[in-house]
Amino acid sequence: MASRADQLKAAKKEMQRAFEKAEEEEKQQIKETDEAKEPSPWLRRVGCIPHLAGVDRKEVREFIEPVDEKDKPHLAIMCTAFEWLIQDAQHHAVREVVGIQTLFEANRKEVDKETNMPFDSWMDITTIERYVEVWKQLLLFVFRAEDDDPEFRPPYVLTEAQQSAMQTVRDKIGAFQGWKEEQEKNAAGEDRDEDEGFDDGDDEGLEGVEGAAKEVDEGFEDEMSKETKWMRQIQQEVLRFCITLLDHPLQDNEYQSPIISGLAVLMIKGDKGWHDAEDFTTKYSAVIKLARLMVVQEAYEQRQEQIRTYQSEMTEVEARKKATSYYRLVKQFVSQFTTMAHGGRDPTPMQWIYQTRSYGFKIRYTTPAAGKIQWIRDEVLYPGTRVQMSQLRSMVHGLIREARDELFGKLMVVTDEGGVPNIDWDNTVDQPSETK
Repeated sequence: MASRADQLKAAKKEMQRAFEKAEEEEKQQIKETDEAKEPSPWLRRVGCIPHLAGVDRKEVREFIEPVDEKDKPHLAIMCTAFEWLIQDAQHHAVREVVGIQTLFEANRKEVDKETNMPFDSWMDITTIERYVEVWKQLLLFVFRAEDDDPEFRPPYVLTEAQQSAMQTVRDKIGAFQGWKEEQEKNAAGEDRDEDEGFDDGDDEGLEGVEGAAKEVDEGFEDEMSKETKWMRQIQQEVLRFCITLLDHPLQDNEYQSPIISGLAVLMIKGDKGWHDAEDFTTKYSAVIKLARLMVVQEAYEQRQEQIRTYQSEMTEVEARKKATSYYRLVKQFVSQFTTMAHGGRDPTPMQWIYQTRSYGFKIRYTTPAAGKIQWIRDEVLYPGTRVQMSQLRSMVHGLIREARDELFGKLMVVTDEGGVPNIDWDNTVDQPSETK
């Protein structure tokens, strides 16, 4: 039997463990600070700390983590549909499809000011991947947060249109999953039937197997075609949901918007910190760029739907004339939720993002960058690299020599320098007045 001293020692250790656990949990809680005492003007301007006050930092970060296809297949399907959506939108948001005036309108920031440049849907592969990832994180945040208890998630508020659009996405994905499971069951049953009916006794049986294989290939192609149609439908519903997220009037509290709330979660950096303006403005740019892209895509979808409807009563040419133009549709969407507030309208998330990004740019372009190069005698230090000045000089001279040899061979089309006439560069003078 343990002595009284041992019991007290064990109880003390247990209390210490409980205290450390409570302390760790308290550290994870985001605490609201006095705005006037917040040392960072950037954090005061963004206002994410009061919005996330009381929320567990680690748990809320899990809302935006990449999705596990096996664990949450419905979320993986949604993310894939969004990737397809952006790919299609890039093909449609070009002047050959929607016209240059539509692209000028899509790029508008203020209703009463003309834009100087049309919207450009082109992005390099690295940029498009980063931008798509930001939007996927926002979508995952909303879907996962809605499945959690309100007291454990940021206090945003979905509008009725957003709730309806989200449920439509869920229903469409659920129907697709049910169809896919049915197809897999049917395929498994057909495989068993083929195994039972297989006969390798004569050539006639071989011909039957070849014919069956051909039918299987055709059936597989047909199934893939149906699966693509399902994904296109999900893609359209995801687009509708994204549009409702953008069309969210900001009245008394901008953080009631799921987009702005999700961006606050993206602001969290590690266990204690927050992203600064220098590395976070790109996420605002991602939201803006893809929002404009989706506006053009929504206009494309609506016009095509109108044309298909009218074609039941008239020719395609007449249907195209009667359907609302891409320009008018984009102008309507832009005026409604991608420009600054005007005409008595409430601001929308895009206005908040424009203004916050502008403030971040001001900080970003007026803050001196932190030094990364250090000199120690004849040695240069750069993050992850140490090099002697003699090595650096040798590398530069070698590069110049290699470039000279390469240019000599390609421009002079000779290998022997002796065959090239000398040019007296020291006595050669440029005459600026000569135009020939």
